[in-house]
Amino acid sequence: MVQETGQVSGQLTSVSEKLNELESNFGSIDKLLKTIDHIADRTKLLALNATIEAATAGEAGRGFAVVANEVKELSRTTKTANEEIQTTLTAIGLAINELSATVLASREVMDNSLMTVAYLMELMKVNDMFHSPIDPLERLARSRATFRSGSSRLRQTSIALGRPTAGCSKRRRTTRATTRLVCLPTE
Repeated sequence: MVQETGQVSGQLTSVSEKLNELESNFGSIDKLLKTIDHIADRTKLLALNATIEAATAGEAGRGFAVVANEVKELSRTTKTANEEIQTTLTAIGLAINELSATVLASREVMDNSLMTVAYLMELMKVNDMFHSPIDPLERLARSRATFRSGSSRLRQTSIALGRPTAGCSKRRRTTRATTRLVCLPTE
């Protein structure tokens, strides 16, 4: 699961990079639209000049006036289409920005989740070291061994201490008896 989450985080990074490329290309398209808008404005001016020249030429410029009107209409259509494209691109740009922010936030959440999962896994390892199912049995066995060892040492100490004590008692009795004999009144 951690591996899949890591892969998803990597994929989100890739999506984020692609969105950055898209934003960069969006800027290039915007420049092209401005160029087209400029061409449409210039074409409109040329059509206006052509219309003036056709009017000056009189009957001979009539055909030229029709062409000038067509050029003017083409310029107007280009300008309108350009504005619609600009509006659509603005909406797409906003959507890209929102998507980019969402992907970035998702990647941060995913990375934080991965760090949390890694931390919890380390805690579980430490917990398992102290609370594995074998551990209580091992502790019980160690406690028994310690108890046996301690009671064995206590028994040996008790036996060792009992011998001199028994010897001391005999000596004390002998000392008392001797003291009585020595301290007996003489007749």
